[in-house]
Amino acid sequence: MKNLQTRNYVFLNAKSFLILLSVLIFASCADDDTNIPDDTVFLKDVLRAVGGVDAVKNAVTLSYHTEGNTFEYEQDIPTFPSPLTSNLYHYDFYTELAERKIRFDYHSISFNHPAVYDTEGPLIIINDKKGSTSNYFYWASYYFDIIDPHALFSTEIEAHIKNQKMANPIALLKEILENEGVDASTRTNTFSVNTRVEGLTIDLVIDPDTNMPVSARIKESDFLQGDSTFEVFYEDWTKTGRLKYPATADYQLNGDTLKREKFTDIKFNPPLPEDTFTPEQVSLEIAFDEEQADFGILNSQFYHRWSAWNIPWPEPTNNGALDLGNFDLTSVGVTDQYIGPKVKIFGRPDNRLWNVGIETPEGIVLVDAPLNQRWTRSLIDEAKKAFPGKEIISVIATHTHHDHFGGIREAVYEADKVYIAEEGKEFLENTLKRKFTLQPDNLAKSPKNVDIEVVSDVTYLDNGNIEIHRLLPQNTSFVPHAKDMLFVYMPEYELLIQADQLWNGIFSAIWNGQSVRGFTPKTKEELSNNAAYLLDYIKEKDLKVSKIAAMHGGLGPYQDLLNVAAYLGGN
Repeated sequence: MKNLQTRNYVFLNAKSFLILLSVLIFASCADDDTNIPDDTVFLKDVLRAVGGVDAVKNAVTLSYHTEGNTFEYEQDIPTFPSPLTSNLYHYDFYTELAERKIRFDYHSISFNHPAVYDTEGPLIIINDKKGSTSNYFYWASYYFDIIDPHALFSTEIEAHIKNQKMANPIALLKEILENEGVDASTRTNTFSVNTRVEGLTIDLVIDPDTNMPVSARIKESDFLQGDSTFEVFYEDWTKTGRLKYPATADYQLNGDTLKREKFTDIKFNPPLPEDTFTPEQVSLEIAFDEEQADFGILNSQFYHRWSAWNIPWPEPTNNGALDLGNFDLTSVGVTDQYIGPKVKIFGRPDNRLWNVGIETPEGIVLVDAPLNQRWTRSLIDEAKKAFPGKEIISVIATHTHHDHFGGIREAVYEADKVYIAEEGKEFLENTLKRKFTLQPDNLAKSPKNVDIEVVSDVTYLDNGNIEIHRLLPQNTSFVPHAKDMLFVYMPEYELLIQADQLWNGIFSAIWNGQSVRGFTPKTKEELSNNAAYLLDYIKEKDLKVSKIAAMHGGLGPYQDLLNVAAYLGGN
């Protein structure tokens, strides 16, 4: 009897074990079919974290007040700390969250560089593919009261829309919800939103622990840094009605903060006038250009950095350069730009980023490669037309600030040699080595070696007809515009070709009080310091100068330098 009980006990336990094992195996198989990895982030949880699915769906419009400031890292300027604070500003912002509609009403901007002044700022309205800007929207608005509404180019329309979408996590979440549905999930902590550029997405980064959006990230193409990461970080989330919204946005390019904004008076679905997003009437309409729109998306941080200096460059840059010596520009406040048959100033009357081409028996020597690859290409093409049958053999970099250096890769693609100061050599080498895969330029498509020659004192070209000077006076109490300044002197023409140590042309009119507003005392002090530094060198080297060609503004008399330097007693 005992053995039977024992056998029954063993049998029952074995049966129980088999049942338990079957349950475990079944559960395990079930887990294999429905197991959700621990690193999965669900969209519905993110929506719940910011206020709920319905709250996000029902958010149609948004408004807030912004206080911000911008920074610049490329500018190595002895009189300013790095990073340079470009400006401080205030504006009211309005948007329709699911539409391409945004509006900026600026109240004030305090510009710190390159000119120092306070202005009201612009009114910017964008409705899909049309936009307008008016009031004090660039430097000539302030100095000459050119404040009538102007149409926006497609480049800046797309740059504005893209940057504001990246700064708005609720707008991104609405688009993800519409495109992917509430059950969407991710194992990479990111949800993606397409742009109009094929294969280029805005990635919304989520904190897996809190399910809160952390940042929006995208790849961009920078003219000097190449393939770059542009990211907007969300900070200081605050409750506004049912929804949460970040009170601070930090805009970064490759880890450097370009812009930091704080938002107050945040309102969802505020009552807005019917014409809030109706662009103003303009005298000249601009057709929307699809290729330029893509360019604005790929380089959006560039357009915002230029706007931060109140020197917007929205127009297409792949054409339009002229031999300025062939035109009478007095109607736009610029004096005669003709120097001689072998020295030409190239640019466009409506902007102030020019360069100079010099013809030699061997070929063309360029002074500066401004702004970006496209604009420098336009300048190169015009130089080749002005000097037919000649090729670009070398480029002289007056300094490495990107308004004079941003197209250096295109110039190198043409030239065999670059002349540069020692302090700029490493920056040049790094720029030439960067990866440009997102928006390949000509140098990326056809790499080449280039001869880099450092100018430490005076380098002579064309049997002494061209002198490249390292701007380093031995005895001066002033400082240069940048630490790596070069200029070109041509004895035959008594001509000095330079950048940023003196602003000529229309800027002389501003200095002389021939504009609605003149330079402020602080701006005059900075400009005078630069001019006095250059003047000390000219005197030290006993150079005979009768005229000066400036990359900002063009040709002017030597007396302009004396007048500006005299403000600080530099003469």
